[in-house]
Parts: sequence; C-alpha cells; structure tokens
Amino acid sequence: MFLRYLQAFALAALVSITSQVEAQKASSPTEQQKLLVVGAVLFMPLMVDIARRFESLNPGVHIDVRLTGVAEGLSIVRAGHADIAMLQRPLQNNERELFGHAIARDGVAVIVNGDNPLKNITSKELAGILTGRIDNWKALNGRDLPVRLSWRKGEGSTYFLLDYLKLKPEQLGPHSISVDNDDSIKFVASNVGAVSLASVAASERAIKTGAAIRTLPFDGFPASSRMIQNHAYPLSRPLLLVTRTLPQGLQQRFIEYSGSPRVLDLQLKYGFVPYEQTK
Repeated sequence: MFLRYLQAFALAALVSITSQVEAQKASSPTEQQKLLVVGAVLFMPLMVDIARRFESLNPGVHIDVRLTGVAEGLSIVRAGHADIAMLQRPLQNNERELFGHAIARDGVAVIVNGDNPLKNITSKELAGILTGRIDNWKALNGRDLPVRLSWRKGEGSTYFLLDYLKLKPEQLGPHSISVDNDDSIKFVASNVGAVSLASVAASERAIKTGAAIRTLPFDGFPASSRMIQNHAYPLSRPLLLVTRTLPQGLQQRFIEYSGSPRVLDLQLKYGFVPYEQTK
C-alpha cells in the first residue's frame, strides 16, 4: 500500500514539476535564476543547507530541492524537467549519457541489532545472507536466530551493493522492504535477528543518539567515516550531482560550490567526507 502511495506521489510530483518548469521557461527570457534539484533522500538535508547558503551569497537566486527518489529524479532530469539530480552511487552503464559531478563521499554500512554478537562480515557471507543461503545467524557462529533481512528496493545503495557483490535483484532471498535509512535503522533496532543496509553517515548519527544498532566491519574494515576518508572502506561511494548536459551558468556555479571547501562544514555536519580529500 505504501509503495503504491509513493509511486502515485512521485507521478504527481513529476506532473507538477513539469508544469512549473514550463511556466518558468516561458517567463524567464534572461539568464536563469532558479534551479530545481531532485532525487535521493540520503543527502537532501545537505543539499538544502548548501542551497540556502548559496542563495544568501547570490541575491535573486532560488534553489528548489525536492525529494523524488533516485529513479524518478534521474528520469525528471533526463526529460529536461529538472536541472540536477542527487544520486548516491556511480552512474551505471545505461546512464552514461548523463554527467555526474562528485561532491562528497559516503559508504554503505551493513547494520545489525545491538545485541547481535557478530564482529565482522565478509563479502561471501553477505552474499549468502542476501540470497537466502544463510538464513540463521548460527551459520556465522552467532545466536540460533533466523536472519531477518530488510532490503531497500530501487535505491542507490542497493544497486551499488549488488554490483559490488556481482548479484542480480532476482537472486535476493526472502526479505521485507525498508523505504529509507531511518526505516532500515528502526527495523534493525527493534529485531534482534535483523540485518539491513544504511548509509555510514546515517548509521553513525543514529548510534550517537542511542539507536540499538551496530555497523559491522566489512571484510575486516570498520564502516566509519574515518575509513572512508582514508579510502580504506570497500563499500564507499561518491555522492553525485547529475545533469543531462555539461553544466553552464548558474547550474555550473552551484555544482562547483557544492563540492568546494566553502561547504566543508556542512559536509562534516552530516557525516560525509569531502570528495577530493586525500589520505
């Protein structure tokens, strides 16, 4: 029911966005002073803060940041009805006509309940859990509890992880659906046998506020912002601003600003790592 509601909401948002963009084009004969940014929930709060700061430095400019989801955001940009899409993974082969501009780094964390004694998870073990071959934690020297997998259908983190593990969506075993990071974290915190995915940044924030979850080291590397900063964590990924063509004018200035040292404090506020930072 919720997924049908979300799909209907996304469709209504697309119709509304299309109408507004066409009206904007008709009434803006001079250089565009508005940008529409759509897409992923993961770094929407960061982009909202960056947009408000950019507006304060550029009177008369308005940056509208809207949540549409990854797939819908890319579709809207492809159709020319938005200027920029937020994407929390690399562009895929069938998206190579688009242009990705990295502004920061994050990682995908494998999260379990705080009472789960597992100390590490390997690529092979995680693939076994996702495909259903491992359905009890005792197979990993844990408690005799069934594995309860919650999966993020259609989001950037799931595409990224499946590609890393060389798995296809149809290979997934039994699972429930989580809508976003918060949903995954709540599911894991309330189920001792649960496992799910969440961004490293969101997981670290949740743990600091007392959420009953743990992030598992992956192939021996802790899932932490420090490991991402050191380029050591295997499941790190870029946060991209995606455009249909090479950016120009206001679009180019905003993208450059979003990845610049002038917003470093905002990136750190949300637990992200500057993209160009070296070891």
